[in-house]
Amino acid sequence: MAKENTCTRLKKIMNERNLKQIDILERAQPYCEQYNIKLSKSDLSQYVSGKVEPGQHKLSILGLALNVSEAWLMGYDVPMERMEIEVNNSDTKSLRKRLLQYQNLFAEYVLNNDDTSFIQKYLNLNNIGKQKLNERADELINLGYTKEKDGSLKSG
Repeated sequence: MAKENTCTRLKKIMNERNLKQIDILERAQPYCEQYNIKLSKSDLSQYVSGKVEPGQHKLSILGLALNVSEAWLMGYDVPMERMEIEVNNSDTKSLRKRLLQYQNLFAEYVLNNDDTSFIQKYLNLNNIGKQKLNERADELINLGYTKEKDGSLKSG
């Protein structure tokens, strides 16, 4: 259970390292750009004041920028230091190969808002729900509710 919160931890690290909010924002900027996460002056001010707790993505950005564990930053009684996971070169090559296979598999598909909404709904289902949805999708495909290769609807 958290004994402190992000507000107290941010104040603690700012005091220990003699940092101002602008210093944290400057340190966070490269990570914000890398991960396409926006962290504004207002966001940080609200975290430091304790009015708002950062969400997962902004908490990760702050952890990276300050080189501290996200769990520690949230106030949990854990070591302050970030734990780095070492990945050996063969693991990296294997992961890259699998990623390229998936990219090639889905390269011809462009997802629209309906597609992403459907995927989000699917991901929210439990295993039984996912199984039932897959069965229903198979039924619809067997009934001819499919597209032609060019993307146009089949006339049926």
